[in-house]
Amino acid sequence: STRSQYCVKLNGVTVGKSQLSLSTTPADSLIGSSTLETVGFAAMLKKYRLDSWAEWRFDGDQMQLLEAEYQLRLGEEDSQGKLAFDWSPPMVRATQHGQHTTLPIPDGTISRNALPFALAHQLQAGATTIELAFVDARKANRVRHISFIKFGEETLDTKIGKLNTIILKRSDDTPTSGYCILT
Repeated sequence: STRSQYCVKLNGVTVGKSQLSLSTTPADSLIGSSTLETVGFAAMLKKYRLDSWAEWRFDGDQMQLLEAEYQLRLGEEDSQGKLAFDWSPPMVRATQHGQHTTLPIPDGTISRNALPFALAHQLQAGATTIELAFVDARKANRVRHISFIKFGEETLDTKIGKLNTIILKRSDDTPTSGYCILT
């Protein structure tokens, strides 16, 4: 099991914390989980916590999602949802607030909460352009697409030493967004 924790800052002020973890199951599938929540003054303004996880296996070199869940607490509101993937034929069944929706999906479709793990997998395989189809359990009425290009690499000096990073840029509808992946 691997776990990483992050501090979320806005203009130098800590507004949240995030945690990602990855573990294996006895059935040789992987489980990726994440938590994101507001802290401090930001939490006083808007209390937010999103817990999510996804389970997948590999079919050859391709991630094949099995299921995913999320629970969102936004102030006093609480919502949760689940995605169950079937690959013969490819479809996802979404459950949210007791309502069920079935949606046909292209091969290789993942859940939104599996995106960081899919990016890392493709970058490790040497990809320089990445296109992913995903379903968001909170908006499970359609398949969404996201594309990235590897923009460069950078070594950052930190308190714990030098960290090698990969810089990604969105190449779809938000080309100015930048993302930094630790390697």
